[in-house]
Amino acid sequence: MPHLSSIEREVLDSIVNDYESPSTIVAEVSQALGSPVSEPQIAAALATLAARGLAGVYVYDQALAKYKPVSSLEAAESTEVWFLATASGRTINESSAG
Repeated sequence: MPHLSSIEREVLDSIVNDYESPSTIVAEVSQALGSPVSEPQIAAALATLAARGLAGVYVYDQALAKYKPVSSLEAAESTEVWFLATASGRTINESSAG
């Protein structure tokens, strides 16, 4: 199992069931950790999870009315990026729960 920091574990737990962006989970992660966490800290944790293959990166395509996967380069050019745990991320999250 890859080593995850406490913030990475909480962020991963927050993206297991739904697409999320840093702004949508900052309060939840802060509460779970018992101390304030900033959106840039959440974004950094999401980038790390994505780089490790534990989170997918998506943008919402309004024309298709669905999320579509994008590369990290495309994500950097987007104004709003969303994340969802991959199968590997869900497995890691389940194994660390409990």
